[in-house]
Amino acid sequence: MDFGWPDELQNFRAELLDFIADQRTPALLKELANVEAEESGGSGPEAIRFRGALNERGYTTMAWPKEYGG
Repeated sequence: MDFGWPDELQNFRAELLDFIADQRTPALLKELANVEAEESGGSGPEAIRFRGALNERGYTTMAWPKEYGG
């Protein structure tokens, strides 16, 4: 029995890790570290940029099939 991840999931994991490594800037980390202290809820410019990048790549948007408007 093979308990490993299929190649498709391993490739997605590698893609996601690369994306995070590219997006995880010192400015973003500093801003997020101050979220609790400022109670900003992660709504600063770096967090907004990061969420935009997530959306652009389709990581946080609905995965509707194209035939249904996706």
